[in-house]
Amino acid sequence: MNTEELAGLTFWVDREVVERQIPRLYSELATAVQNNANGSRQAFAREQAQLVAQLAEVDLTSLTDAQARFLEEKLRLLGHLGGAGIRELEGVLFRNALDVVTAASELNRIAGEVTTAIERSTQIRAALYGLVDPFETPRDEIVLRVVFDHDASINDVVDLKKWAQEWHDIGRGVAMAVGASPKEIRVIGAQTGSIILTLATTLAIARVISSVLLKALEVAEKVQALRKAELEIQALKLANTQVLNAIRLQAEAEKHEGLEHISKAIADETPNLDGERLAALEKAVGKLVKFIEKGGEVDVVLPASMEQAAEEPQGEALRLKRDVVRIRELEHGMRAIPYIGSDAGGEEAVDRQRSQDE
Repeated sequence: MNTEELAGLTFWVDREVVERQIPRLYSELATAVQNNANGSRQAFAREQAQLVAQLAEVDLTSLTDAQARFLEEKLRLLGHLGGAGIRELEGVLFRNALDVVTAASELNRIAGEVTTAIERSTQIRAALYGLVDPFETPRDEIVLRVVFDHDASINDVVDLKKWAQEWHDIGRGVAMAVGASPKEIRVIGAQTGSIILTLATTLAIARVISSVLLKALEVAEKVQALRKAELEIQALKLANTQVLNAIRLQAEAEKHEGLEHISKAIADETPNLDGERLAALEKAVGKLVKFIEKGGEVDVVLPASMEQAAEEPQGEALRLKRDVVRIRELEHGMRAIPYIGSDAGGEEAVDRQRSQDE
């Protein structure tokens, strides 16, 4: 994460956590639960409902993935907010037979962790004040942060030329599909490390790209889990060739079946496609899926101004926001699975099996 993102994150914490008074709501619920434990029989449904309402309103879609990781790993705050926070709260109160003493203790612990995270965020903002301008998304555009990493990394000018052409085709195909111009995908920044290209684009283009990302991540989650299982079995040194080949075959089957369906699903969601636009979209989807499969990432960041538009029950903004929330959930779950790569061994196993069948 760069310093601009870090500075911007401190303002996000103020807006989404401090102004919603989430630490106070946790403490009030803990007090009500504790009073119940002390025999006063005080109900705590009101305090619980108030806290859940505020946790549900926290806007995680305006965070970059790097900011979300910092909240989770450094501030230890992300798990107490949004859907994860609501699930955690339900677990504390209801998953087992309610032990009000333990529940009150857990709620006080969470309130303390949230307060500590806010204090650390305040210290960071004070340290950066006047030195770094905070990262902000364009008010009426959606930011796509394209991360060239793993097998999709850029190591030299040959890689640079290759991935520039791939992303030109991706942008052109998606833009054509929604009746827009490729110039509506603007380059607004770049940074080094794992090279990250920051793009700004329209709702319609972002909607198609996020839909591809979501479907590709659903496939990748299954495939990477199978490949992880293969490595774990190999580490036990008990596996025979048949077992390993079976896992590789299943991984390849999941990948091919899932990826074949993505283009059709995206085309079905995109109205009024003629032959040329459909061909361009299919090419773009294929290249975007390949980029993700190779370990590249595309981070979709929504502007805070989209919150009001997303209140429309059937609006594109609402669909996009739901997709981004689901993408973040999948990415969070897949962080526990190290990137394993597109294992050629699986494809060789498939080829051998096809030869035997023939």
